[in-house]
Amino acid sequence: MSLTNTYTITIGLESPKLTVDECRKFAYIAAGKYFPSGHTIQEATGRWESPERGMIDEPSLIITVIGQGSAHDDAVRGFVTDYKRGCFQDCVLVQVTRPDTFWV
Repeated sequence: MSLTNTYTITIGLESPKLTVDECRKFAYIAAGKYFPSGHTIQEATGRWESPERGMIDEPSLIITVIGQGSAHDDAVRGFVTDYKRGCFQDCVLVQVTRPDTFWV
């Protein structure tokens, strides 16, 4: 067992200036750049309520990264910063947990 962090990053793919496919491509390239030792990307649908538009169903990605130390923290911060700027996002959800982790 290891006391590593699991970073779960949830990003929306709708953008005021880019298509969903452009944001998806940006995310895949950035994830490869920031997490070259491994990550998992899952397709998802994010749901949230907009005061102007009501309930929104948004294509999203969930990116999971496992690691420890400041290098992983910095990589997650770098990915989130680049994605927010590159895809014109207001926010990105990052969850950090410390589950018992092991590879078999």
